[in-house]
Amino acid sequence: MPEFGGMRMVDILPEHVRAWIAKLKNQGMKPVTIQCNKIILSAIFTTALDDQVTYLHPCRGVKSPPIARKPLQIVTPEQFDDVYNALPEGTFRLLADTEIESGLRWGELSELRPRDLNLKTRILTVSRTVVELNPKFHPKGGHFLVKDYPEDKEYRRFKLSAQMTEMTYILFRSWSRWATGVVSSRV
Repeated sequence: MPEFGGMRMVDILPEHVRAWIAKLKNQGMKPVTIQCNKIILSAIFTTALDDQVTYLHPCRGVKSPPIARKPLQIVTPEQFDDVYNALPEGTFRLLADTEIESGLRWGELSELRPRDLNLKTRILTVSRTVVELNPKFHPKGGHFLVKDYPEDKEYRRFKLSAQMTEMTYILFRSWSRWATGVVSSRV
């Protein structure tokens, strides 16, 4: 952060951070970029405070410009039916049904495995996800990376309806590579 390069950390106060944010805003920087920069600065000061390099966290209480959020566009039941009916029978429709019932994110949905579903309790546990990365940050230069959950030390778990559990079980059984005892109990 060039703005603070000539200052000692202990000398940087909330008023300096507010002035820096105002300067970035006046230079035409977008609110989301300002927020990202403030997050980086705040992380630096959190570490400095933890390490007792400074006694004050100058980012605490300093607000970033508000970020306008796009309103969610919710599809109508008719629009959903049109999309759903255009999907081929089988896997794609089951994925759409699971998405609607569970609220899974696309990366979680694409990484579901039979062992994630307890057929007796109908509890689905999200244990992996796929994230999209800039290839320069990917270990092998790819666009997608499978990573284990959980991010916040807790797995996402929820109960599926009996109908959804049965449909999922039937689908898993139809996938020959997984039909070898991974799902062992019946619905």
